[in-house]
Amino acid sequence: MYLKHLDLLISFIKITYTSITKRLEPLLKNHKITYNLLWALFKPNLEVYTTCPSTSEPRYVKFNHSKEKTRLSRTKYFHLDYRYFDFDGKVFGEAALRLAIKKFCGTKQIDLL
Repeated sequence: MYLKHLDLLISFIKITYTSITKRLEPLLKNHKITYNLLWALFKPNLEVYTTCPSTSEPRYVKFNHSKEKTRLSRTKYFHLDYRYFDFDGKVFGEAALRLAIKKFCGTKQIDLL
């Protein structure tokens, strides 16, 4: 009984997201993305490679969530929240990191974001 429901759900998802999949697959094959499909790159708990803003040292962070936001200047950006472990010399614990991808036109190389 549960498998029937699961099959129905999977079928619904495939049909609903067919147009997105058709647009996304060729982009990913070429390691590119459009702004409106950025959400498809980031899944909760995904480990992402970045650099520390203050030291420029490599850092792996875990993705929490994302949302499109608008600055006071009315420019849109893709807001990303991450978490990672940090040590300040006294305290070891979880810290937050917020990154932003400014809205862009056309396609961009994923590794240059």
